Formats: sequence, structure tokens, C-alpha cells
Amino acid sequence: MAYPQVATTIPDTTSINSILQSEAGILDCMAQFFSGTTISGNFEEGVVDMIKNETDLANRVALLNTILPAYSNKECAIAEVLCASARKLAADNNINPCSLKCSDSK
Repeated sequence: MAYPQVATTIPDTTSINSILQSEAGILDCMAQFFSGTTISGNFEEGVVDMIKNETDLANRVALLNTILPAYSNKECAIAEVLCASARKLAADNNINPCSLKCSDSK
């Protein structure tokens, strides 16, 4: 049985808030992954501990070369989302988005 398609419209502020909350959750997960400390305060082995505990230098370098670029790329992507959100909110409030001090990563 086919269901009728219902178009829903979400206000811009609601969608921006949802996106920003999602990005904050991703940052929390990245911090936990890196440090090993969970939000509940429990400790698990994080990337820093994995690298410290690795005795083979080649494996240490491989871990760093794999994880750090991906981590920094995601941080740059999050910064771009935050900047785009700030510019959108500025434009919505009759503020010139170009006047914001967002630095583009490019």
C-alpha cells in the first residue's frame, strides 16, 4: 500500500540548530576516540594510548599518518559548517555575512 507523500517544511533556525547539535555530538565522539574518556567518565583506550603503547616505530608512524589527517580534515569540515551557519544567521538578521570574522579554510 502506498502512503501519500507529505512535504514537511522545517524552519531554517530549527534545521541549523539540528545540524549544530549533530556536529557537537560528532566533536564529543572525536574527543572520546582521541582521549579515551567517555562522557560518563569511564576510561577506554583512546588513540593517544594506542600510540603510546605501540612499541614498533613504523606502526606508530602509520597510526599517526592515518588518524591525524582524518581527524584534522573533520575538524576543518566542522569549522566550515559553523561558519556557514554563522553567515546564514547573520544574513537572516540583516547583518552583512561578509563582515563576520570567519576564516575560510581554503
